[in-house]
Amino acid sequence: MEKHIRGIISTNLKNYMTEKHMTQAQLSKATGIPASTISGYVARRSTPNAGAVQKMADALGQNKADIDPRFHDSEILSTSPSSEIINETAKVMSQLNAMYQKRVYSYAKEQYENQSLAFPETLAAHQADSSHIINDDEAKNISKFLDAAIDRHENRNK
Repeated sequence: MEKHIRGIISTNLKNYMTEKHMTQAQLSKATGIPASTISGYVARRSTPNAGAVQKMADALGQNKADIDPRFHDSEILSTSPSSEIINETAKVMSQLNAMYQKRVYSYAKEQYENQSLAFPETLAAHQADSSHIINDDEAKNISKFLDAAIDRHENRNK
């Protein structure tokens, strides 16, 4: 796996350096990474750490994930709207066999159920913070939660 990652990083570096008309020496100067280290990345002898990937990405005008595929998922999760995360998750799920698809679905369903159970803790935290002003969306969520709790309570007592 490590060799595979090195190959992708090497190819990406070569492509972006060519695109920017940049030599290894110029990339070294722009990043502060020794030329011998850059050479090791390009020749697939070593794997850059996150800091080096970020420096090279910045110098080449790219995102970290454009250089190193290990950062692809973290960038999607931190910068993408929910719809893109859902689409990326669906792509991954489509590549899983049926057993693993069921596991992912079960886990997602469990997380959804836990999310609604965590709402009272969030509500309690807001109540404890007297400086917090509840916005319209929060008020609607609180109202829905309380209505559902009242309905559950009434149904148990029937």
